Amino acid sequence: MSAHVLAWRAVGLRAFEAGVAAVRPDKLVMEAVAVTGSGEAKHLLVLGESIPIPGGVSLIAFGKASILMARAAERKLGPALSRGVVIAQPSAESCPERCRDLKSEGEFCENMIYVF
Repeated sequence: MSAHVLAWRAVGLRAFEAGVAAVRPDKLVMEAVAVTGSGEAKHLLVLGESIPIPGGVSLIAFGKASILMARAAERKLGPALSRGVVIAQPSAESCPERCRDLKSEGEFCENMIYVF
């Protein structure tokens, strides 16, 4: 294969990898949400919209990307994240730091359910 073809192949591979990285669910959450203010004046910013959150944020996540997205939300929101539930198919992913695995209680066979 010519050097010209190999160079174009490398460019194509870099473009593909950059495209995949740009739409990672955790990256999108990290870019979309923020917390401003403090105490009773705390606000959640979601894509530029400001929502008062005096009692904290409750998170509900389900589906294929829910664990990655919940982890990102926990990192980004910090103490403003007060509680939540994540429902996901079993995988090698670990749950967010503050949750516990309820599957061992025998009620849930197909999904992993995390509550924090």
